[in-house]
Amino acid sequence: MSGLAAAEFERLSILIEEMGEALQVAGKILRHGWEPTEAGVRYDNRADLQRELGDVRAAMIRLCDAGDLNKFEIHARADEKLSPGGTILRRQ
Repeated sequence: MSGLAAAEFERLSILIEEMGEALQVAGKILRHGWEPTEAGVRYDNRADLQRELGDVRAAMIRLCDAGDLNKFEIHARADEKLSPGGTILRRQ
């Protein structure tokens, strides 16, 4: 198979699952907006996305705490993306 230990496989699986849930909510926001109303019920997609991103962050922390990933490398990459010229945002 992948050569991963069972615990490594589980931690990575959790990260993938949480990222998928965050992507699903982001897709809902693109289609319906932050706070759509359907059949008289108002949804808070912003709160849902914040919750799912928190779950992604928790999964990332779990991977770092286990030694699967290096949090300093992750933070360094984020710093690169946030620096001038790191990411091109066309509309901000």
